[in-house]
Amino acid sequence: MTFFWLMVLMIMGWWMFGTPREGRLPPHVESDLARLRDEVDRLSEQVGRLSEEQSYMTRLLAEGDRRPPLPNPETRDADT
Repeated sequence: MTFFWLMVLMIMGWWMFGTPREGRLPPHVESDLARLRDEVDRLSEQVGRLSEEQSYMTRLLAEGDRRPPLPNPETRDADT
């Protein structure tokens, strides 16, 4: 039981009086994070474009049966 309380006191001491750490990351890590942020931004833009294209194609396919077909240029020229 004494060992338990000794460990609790030691952990509390580290927690309360531990060495202060700087809040900054090393420069190479910051540059890697900036590059990763840029890549994620580009990827989200591409996903947005793909989503728009998919909804457009879905709408076209859904409306495909309701729209009249385009006139065939060969038959139009033959009528004149």
